Amino acid sequence: REAEERAKARKTNTLYGIIAALFVLVAAAVLVYNSGVLQRGKTAVVIDGEKYTAAQVNYYYMSRKNSILNSGYATYYGLDSSKSMDSQIVSDTAKMFLQITDESEMTWDEYLRNDAIRTLTVRAKAAKLAEENGMGADDHTQEEINATMDEIAAYAKQNGYSTKEYLKLVFGSTMTVSTFKQMAELDDVSSHYMQHYQEDLTYTDSDLESYYAANKDSFDVAAYEYIYFKGSASSTTDADGNTVEVTDEMKAEAMAAAKTTADAIYAAYKAGTSLEDAAAEYESTATYASSDSFSYSSSVLGEWLYDDARQAGDSAVLEDSDSSNY
Repeated sequence: REAEERAKARKTNTLYGIIAALFVLVAAAVLVYNSGVLQRGKTAVVIDGEKYTAAQVNYYYMSRKNSILNSGYATYYGLDSSKSMDSQIVSDTAKMFLQITDESEMTWDEYLRNDAIRTLTVRAKAAKLAEENGMGADDHTQEEINATMDEIAAYAKQNGYSTKEYLKLVFGSTMTVSTFKQMAELDDVSSHYMQHYQEDLTYTDSDLESYYAANKDSFDVAAYEYIYFKGSASSTTDADGNTVEVTDEMKAEAMAAAKTTADAIYAAYKAGTSLEDAAAEYESTATYASSDSFSYSSSVLGEWLYDDARQAGDSAVLEDSDSSNY
């Protein structure tokens, strides 16, 4: 019996040792993964035969994300900085203002990733052309990068971070100081080349008129104001607390209610009440917006604004049945 107990104790100790070792390995793996070491070197996209890593794509992904979150329009777009980007859908309002022509449903993560790859592609191609035309990185480029790094180091120190920590905070765990410098060089070289290229172009009046006639939507802008009413039904719960899914009848009722409110507002507007004042009376359900420079988009609002028959001062109640809005 003593021998059996000792053997059992040895097995238990061995088992605990294995479990402890596994916990150490798992903890080490998590630390390595969170550091971004595994992801930063992976090939994310290939442009003209050149491989670019996840860290390089993240540079533009995070730049765009931070730009939107700090623009003051994030809430209006329906973007919540406290939630993950892949759990939030890009709203129709965001698509309209960001000029996203893809009408399919997409998450913010998909939009940011596609935008990052697009930006990187343009930058990489421009930098390649710069090299081919003798306009690659030079002493001036290095001076620009050094000045940028000095500014970042000073700002990071002021906020209690090292440069390395600050770059990871802004651009994600895959970012390193060397990758940031590399991307800063790409930005500097491509920007200077694109500016030089644009300034070197010449066109005749006929060229400009022909191009404008074929691409009016890219140049013309419209001034407008509107009140936006959400006409979608929300799921509810029954007496037992179970979720009741939205039915077609509930959707129709919600749209009908939105249209009734929209028609009432429209009548008040035609009678002389400003849209902004009218919206204030329906603060919980109405969203007021205006713009002096709306570019064309293939949305219900965009198509109405850019209809050839449109005249200054026109007004209407528009229905966006795809997204249940008035």
